[in-house]
Amino acid sequence: MPAPKHATDADCMDTGRKPDKAAILAGLRARIRGLEGADGAAGDVLGLGVAPVDAALAGGGLPLGCLHEVLGAADDGAATGFVALLLARLAARAGRSVLWLTRDADLHAPGLAGYGLTPDRLVLARGRRPADLLWALEEAARSDAVAAVVGEVESADLTASRRLQLAAEAGG
Repeated sequence: MPAPKHATDADCMDTGRKPDKAAILAGLRARIRGLEGADGAAGDVLGLGVAPVDAALAGGGLPLGCLHEVLGAADDGAATGFVALLLARLAARAGRSVLWLTRDADLHAPGLAGYGLTPDRLVLARGRRPADLLWALEEAARSDAVAAVVGEVESADLTASRRLQLAAEAGG
């Protein structure tokens, strides 16, 4: 995809016009979406429902069909709640369940219902080894059987991350 031409400060100095910073910022956001593989078309993003945050995100929300990383400690309730809320919105939007892959049995499905992630829309699975979780995460991301998949993995190298990204793109 060729990079679109955007006015730069140097272009404006040559012509004597004042740079339109909003247009420059919009152009840069469009280029980033193109590099990330998200075109920002309607239906390709999930808005977070907080207008200032959505306005700051390219395309008005989190792009779908790609890999996102949420960082938090293993017992971080805020990160877990944030992910549960996003999953609930995706499950409702797609009319399908979501898959949550974990190594520990520390998720309480009825407690997640408080975030809108009801037990009828949630499939929990446990893996014994990190490699098992990555494999299941990749296979689920490639499939359209679930609305979304979350994998609690401690780390993924660049190869695993790239494989996950490609699987997410394939699965949408």
